[in-house]
Amino acid sequence: MKVARFYEPGDLRVEEADRPTPVADELLLRVRACATCGTDVKIFHHGHRNLKTLPRVIGHEIAGEVVEVGDDVDGWTSGDRVQCIAYVPCGHCFECTHRKMTVCDNATSVGYDYDGGFAEHMIVPENACSTMNADWHNASINFALQNVATVTTCGEIHEALASLRADFEKVQQDMLYARAEVQNVRRRMEKDVQDARAYAATGFARDTLALKPHALPSRSRGLLRPDLSPPCSPN
Repeated sequence: MKVARFYEPGDLRVEEADRPTPVADELLLRVRACATCGTDVKIFHHGHRNLKTLPRVIGHEIAGEVVEVGDDVDGWTSGDRVQCIAYVPCGHCFECTHRKMTVCDNATSVGYDYDGGFAEHMIVPENACSTMNADWHNASINFALQNVATVTTCGEIHEALASLRADFEKVQQDMLYARAEVQNVRRRMEKDVQDARAYAATGFARDTLALKPHALPSRSRGLLRPDLSPPCSPN
């Protein structure tokens, strides 16, 4: 079978590999579609700290068909259509048994801890899958396959990655423009506040001098603006 293996940043190779065999609680899937995630783009250009073992078949937004099941698998049969989650909790720890799977200390990740979906066939734990009712032609309506890109050749992978990178750079530019606009608005607001405070202080000083300047405490008279000081000291 063909797989797309990541060796290092900028080095993604389409290679031949033996079809794996599921054991225990594993499923062997025939990959029908694997979307190119933004993380795949970052991996291709920069690698990833969670990729401990290289080379690695990446790809973690997967829809496929069960081909073979392990001896301990219950509830899945050959021909079932499934979608896979990227983050796979163990299902047995304290957090998992208390419905806090997102903080499982023993979780694994498809495409990081074991080979992902840029392949014709792949192995996944049975608890990484859920039933998918959509047909393959409408797979893009599935939550895991929005903007799906079926990957079969290295050229298609590079094209998909380049397109996503262009979209990402456009978003970055829009965010920088929005940030500059926010900073401009903030500066204008600060200037308005400063002007308002200066106007209020000036008006207070004028009103005080016009009414009864000698009533100010002696320590406060020196704080008045020189041009607002009374023409002569009161008797």
